[in-house]
Amino acid sequence: MTGLLSRRALLSAAVSVLATALLGSKCSSRFAHSVGPDEGVYVASREGDTYHVKSCPVVKRIQPRNLLYYKTGDDAYKDHFRPCGVCKPDQAGR
Repeated sequence: MTGLLSRRALLSAAVSVLATALLGSKCSSRFAHSVGPDEGVYVASREGDTYHVKSCPVVKRIQPRNLLYYKTGDDAYKDHFRPCGVCKPDQAGR
């Protein structure tokens, strides 16, 4: 049974690598509105459900590989993130 599980894991990883190579790194529609770090004003984590301003203390705890960037809060909201309760990015500029 262990051999079967590791074969499935290997096959799953191979399919993921192939899909990324064929479709590009943005093959997931979950983060369709994200942009590069230079363009982003807001930050979210691939593993979380909130978005933040870049200066929020919570952002320091996000692993670099999980960082997502957004130009607007609306773009982050479209990707199903909600505003952070600490930095309140939806109230920035008010």
